[in-house]
Amino acid sequence: MLNLLLTSVLVRSSVPLADNADLVTSLPGYGSPPSPIYSGFLDATPTKKLHYVLVQAEVSPTTAPVVLWLNGGPGCSSLEGFFYEHGPVVVSDAHAPPNINFDGGASSNSNNTAPLVNNPWSWSKTASILYLEGPCGVGFSYSKVQSDLTNGDNQTATDNLMALEAFFNKYPTLKSNPFYVSGESYGGVYVPTLSLKIYQAGTSFGGNMQGYLVGNGVFDDAEAASTTVPFLYGHGMMSTAMHDAIVSTCKGNYINPSDACNTLLNKASDMLVDTNGYDIYRTCYHPPSSSAASEQQQVVEHKWPLAKMMQAYREGHSGRRDAVRQWLRESVPCINSVKGTAYLNTPAVRAALHVEESPNTWAICGGVNYTDDGVYPSMIAVHKQLQQYKPNVLVYNGDADPGCNYLWAEASVAKFGVDMEAPWKPWVYGADSNVGEQLGGYLTTYFGNVLFATVHGAGHMSPQWRPEAVFTLVSKFLHGAPI
Repeated sequence: MLNLLLTSVLVRSSVPLADNADLVTSLPGYGSPPSPIYSGFLDATPTKKLHYVLVQAEVSPTTAPVVLWLNGGPGCSSLEGFFYEHGPVVVSDAHAPPNINFDGGASSNSNNTAPLVNNPWSWSKTASILYLEGPCGVGFSYSKVQSDLTNGDNQTATDNLMALEAFFNKYPTLKSNPFYVSGESYGGVYVPTLSLKIYQAGTSFGGNMQGYLVGNGVFDDAEAASTTVPFLYGHGMMSTAMHDAIVSTCKGNYINPSDACNTLLNKASDMLVDTNGYDIYRTCYHPPSSSAASEQQQVVEHKWPLAKMMQAYREGHSGRRDAVRQWLRESVPCINSVKGTAYLNTPAVRAALHVEESPNTWAICGGVNYTDDGVYPSMIAVHKQLQQYKPNVLVYNGDADPGCNYLWAEASVAKFGVDMEAPWKPWVYGADSNVGEQLGGYLTTYFGNVLFATVHGAGHMSPQWRPEAVFTLVSKFLHGAPI
C-alpha cells in the first residue's frame, strides 16, 4: 500500500503553480530542491506579513492534497517542521539521535559536510505542504506596527484564515485540491480554532477543506493533570510506592491539590534529573557556556518542571500557555536547534527564501506577545463543535512525550469522538526483507472518521524522531487508505 502512495518520486508537474517571483531556485549548501519550493509573504492584514513556504507535491501536484503545517509554542516557527521534521531537505543531523551530546558538537551520526541533507520521508512525497510562520512576529513574519505583535488564540486563527485566503488567490490551481490543516504541540489550539473558522466561512473559503491533523497536541487541563502521574509511572520515572502514595494522597485532585499532594509532586519532580521534556528517554542538549554559574542555571532550566506544570493546570488554558511560553523563549530547552538557526540567518538563505524585507533575526521561538483573548477556554468543546461539519480527523501522539502525553490525547479524543468503531489495535509500517513489518503504534477509530494513533517510541516531535512511521500514518490518512 505504501508503494501505491509513493508511486514515483520522479514524477514532476510541468505546470507551474504560481508566480515565479516566489520560486526558490536553489537552497544554499544543498542546490536545487528535490521538489519545487515557493517562499514569500502572505498578507493577513494590510500591515501583517506572514512568511510561508510551499513545497509542491512530488506526485500529481495538481490533484494531491494540500496540507497546512503549524508549529506550536505559542510563538514557534513552522520552519522547524520544514527543516527538522518533514521537509524535503532537513538540517543534516535532524533525524540522527539528538540531544545526547553535551559539548555543543554535532551528533556523531550527522552529515558534517553539508548543512542540509535529503529527507527520504518528506511529506511532499504524498501532498503539497504549506508551512506558515505565525503569529505575526514569529520567524520571518513581521509587521512595522508594534501592536500587530500582540496576539491571542482568536486573533491568530483570524490572521491565519486571512493568510489562507491570500494563499489561494495566489495559487488558484490548488483551490479544488483536498485541503487539511495540521500542526504540532500548541498547534493543538491553532488547528481546531482555525479549522472552525474555515468551516464557518463556508463557500467563501478559497480551499476545499476536508479535515485536520493534530500531532502531540494540547487539549484541556483536567485531562492533562490526571494523566501525568500515570504516564511517568508507566515509563519507570517513579517507584510503585511513590505512585501509590501520590494516588492515595492526591485522590485525583491535581487541579487544586492539598499541601501533602504538592509535597509528593515536588518529590516526583526531583526524580526527573536532566529529563528532556520532549522525550522521556532523551537527555537534554546543553549548549556550551562560558561560566559555571550559567551552566548550572541551564541545568536547572532543563529539568522538566512537573510541579510547575501541575500548578499551571489550575489556572486553566491561559495559565498553562503562559508557563510554557516562559519555558520556551528563543532557545527551546533540551533541543539542539543551533545548526538550523545559523543556517536560516545567513544572507544567502534569506535571499533564497525571498525574506530580505523582514527585519527579524530568525529564532525557533519568540517574537510575539501572546495574550488571552478569552474566546476558546476548552479545546474539547471546539472539537465537539467541529463534528457537525464531519471532518476527517487524525490525532497522533508519540508515546514517549511527557509534555503532551498520549494518555492526555487519548482521553481528550474519547470525549469528542462519536462512539468507538474499532478499539485500540496495533498499526504497522515498513516491510523490508530483513525485519519485516514494524510496530508503528496503536490505533483507535471512532465513527465519523476520527482516528487516534500513538507513535511507538516517538517523543514530542514525532515526525522528526520516527519519520518513516509518521509519514506512513499521515500518507494513509490523507489518501483514505486503511491504517
